[in-house]
Amino acid sequence: MNGPDHYQEAERLIDSTQDQAGNYENSPNLAAALAHAVLALAAATALNDTDPNGHGMPLDDCDLWQHVAGVETNQQRESRRS
Repeated sequence: MNGPDHYQEAERLIDSTQDQAGNYENSPNLAAALAHAVLALAAATALNDTDPNGHGMPLDDCDLWQHVAGVETNQQRESRRS
């Protein structure tokens, strides 16, 4: 499981703990979500490197992070709708 996978799993688990009133139930899923969120943060931190010599985050990893956690541009939003 890579960093973006951990991020998505954390979001999924958090959503699964929310009841119809919007409150979060204290459950094992909430603890698991926290663990996945920490692992996602660790991966993003470890890969984040703004080295101008090109030794930073590999492009494939950057694309994965952009896909799961990035801000959607207007162009991406419009292409998704069509």
